[in-house]
Amino acid sequence: MEHNDNDKGLMNKDTQIQLILNQPEDDDSEIDLGRVFHTMKKKFRIFGWVMILFLLVGVCIPLVMYQINRKPSSVTSVVTLRYYISNPQYQELLNRGAEIDPEKTPKEIPVNRLIAPDETELDLSQITASSVLSDAISDLNLSQKLDLDQLRTNITITRVLTEESSRLRETLVGLANAKDNSVYNRLSTAEMEYQPRFIVTLSNGFGASDSRRKAELTDEELRIVLDRILSSYNLYLVETYADVKLPEDEISVIDVENLDILESMDLLEMAVDDLRAYCDSKSDNVKSYRSWRTGRTLLDWIDTLDMQKSANVDYLEAFVYASSITKDKDAVKVSYMYQLRNLQNQLTKLEETIQATDESLKNYTNDKVFVSMQDSDSVRSTSAVTAYYNNLVLEQAENYEESTRLRIEIAEIQNKLSRLEAMSGTNDTSEAEKELQYSVRLIQTTYEEISAHMEELIASPIFSTYAEHSNPQGKTVSFITASAKKMLIGGGVGLVLALGLWFLAGLAPEFRHNSAKTQSGKEAAGK
Repeated sequence: MEHNDNDKGLMNKDTQIQLILNQPEDDDSEIDLGRVFHTMKKKFRIFGWVMILFLLVGVCIPLVMYQINRKPSSVTSVVTLRYYISNPQYQELLNRGAEIDPEKTPKEIPVNRLIAPDETELDLSQITASSVLSDAISDLNLSQKLDLDQLRTNITITRVLTEESSRLRETLVGLANAKDNSVYNRLSTAEMEYQPRFIVTLSNGFGASDSRRKAELTDEELRIVLDRILSSYNLYLVETYADVKLPEDEISVIDVENLDILESMDLLEMAVDDLRAYCDSKSDNVKSYRSWRTGRTLLDWIDTLDMQKSANVDYLEAFVYASSITKDKDAVKVSYMYQLRNLQNQLTKLEETIQATDESLKNYTNDKVFVSMQDSDSVRSTSAVTAYYNNLVLEQAENYEESTRLRIEIAEIQNKLSRLEAMSGTNDTSEAEKELQYSVRLIQTTYEEISAHMEELIASPIFSTYAEHSNPQGKTVSFITASAKKMLIGGGVGLVLALGLWFLAGLAPEFRHNSAKTQSGKEAAGK
């Protein structure tokens, strides 16, 4: 019994020791939140300033990064072409000899592709040409001095595909991704067509490409510069493709008193023909422009010139030859002979050119051209040679046209000489000179009216607007607005960090308190 009691006592003692060893100390992980918040409350003033500091740092860092890495601002404008080109349907009907209704099938239509008024490729690089850029900024007072090369590098031009070409490009991209080379090769040869408009963008920040600090214009100055550049390009198009010259005054130089009446008649007839040709060479939309001042069009003035030539010039010429009116028959004959010889010399040189061009064209067969070049080792491509011969064909057509004109003038001079030989000659030219002076004044008045009409027309949008551009647009964003989102994030992160440090500052005494309590407990257990 005694033994069992001892065993039971020992067992109870061992069990008690085991419980004490395995039980964690309650005070080791005790954290009194009340004390924590009390400590935080005592340190509120210090960490209030810490929170403000962290908040400001979090807000300012995005602003500094924006100033270092920000992209330059830019303005954009859409340029739309505004002129007329020949109607292909009209040409097709004309070639077939079909009846043409001008209202349904006009001779000219508004431009519908990205081409020049002469239907060649539109040279968009002229927007950045030195002449265009220098004209644009020549008289501008800007806050920063601009260099043409730096200005040129900041201009971007984007062409706009037509809907059909856009779909074709999407198809090509899909075929390229699918690696369908056979269909891709067939479609890739198709020529892309662009709408008669394009987009021009001017970026801010002017300076060397490797320079981190660049001169910048204000947003309003940037818009003004782009607007002036596009206006200068429009002026370039007008001066290049529009016939803005006024008709030459060939009438005021006719000296009726000192020249022979036949020579004066010839000069007057030539002046009327040239003035009519000037009016007739204009496009249909120009000829149909009705003046707000007179209510007349160029077509009306052409009819007036035809009537004046028939009633005044041709009638007077017939009367002069029929009446054999001339001051000095021999002097007029010498003048006609001089003109005839000059025309014949021009015709001889032109015929030589036509013959040489015909020999060159004989080498062109089925786009295969063989060219021997003695002084050069370079090789011309077939396309380049083909273009060269195509130009020869066009030049040859112009040569034949000029040859026909010279032959007509030669025939007219020969006819005048034959009629002059048949004239007996009379010195009584007073009545004819009076009629001639009246005709000269009449034609001179018509010339002045046509010149005034063209001056009004040149100032109108028909001539002044070939490339109409929208107002330059750019999103004006301040550096604060651009970084608002990052500033909010930075301020929030700074605030969280400050709150975390404040909580840790209030929590740190608890760890020190627990550590001291544990140490004192170990010392008491050791004793």
